[in-house]
Amino acid sequence: MTAHLIDIGNSKGLKLPKNLIEKYDLDNELDIKPMMDGIFISKKKNLREGWDKQIKKAIASGDIPDDNPLENINSDWDNTEWTCPG
Repeated sequence: MTAHLIDIGNSKGLKLPKNLIEKYDLDNELDIKPMMDGIFISKKKNLREGWDKQIKKAIASGDIPDDNPLENINSDWDNTEWTCPG
């Protein structure tokens, strides 16, 4: 497939054919990654995509999320350096 850059103000743009947009479920935001010999364009991913399914799967297998994940984390600093103004 060949495409041509088009002028958009001081920039250039690329028209993507409708069939590619539909095939790859592209939206208005895309990820563009520079590569050695070109660029890679892909659908913008939600960084937390799939977390809800993973959490439900973990809970179903018996894992229970902590209410306070930092509850039992201490360091020497906590025990020797921390003082309350009084």
